[in-house]
Amino acid sequence: MKKELLSLALEIILPYRLTGPTGPTGNTGPTGITGPIITINSMFANNTLGGPISVILGGTNIPLSNNQSLGNFTVNATNDIYIQFLLLEDII
Repeated sequence: MKKELLSLALEIILPYRLTGPTGPTGNTGPTGITGPIITINSMFANNTLGGPISVILGGTNIPLSNNQSLGNFTVNATNDIYIQFLLLEDII
C-alpha cells in the first residue's frame, strides 16, 4: 500500500519538478491548401448618425444602422426589421 501511494505521488510530482527548459521553436511548415469559401453572403452595418432612442415597455422598433453594406440582404420599407438566423456548422 505504501509503495503504491509513493508511486502515485511521484507520478504527480515529478513531471512538474523534472522538466527542463523549453527548446527552440522549429521551422515553419509549408502553407496548406486554401479551404472552400463558406460565406457567400454577408452583411455589416454601423450607425454613424442619429441620437438616443426612447424605449417603451412592450417593445420598440429600432431602425437599422444608416451605414449599411448588405450584400444580397434586403430590409423592409421602414428599415426596422431584424431577422435572426441560426447557423450550424460541423468542422471536421
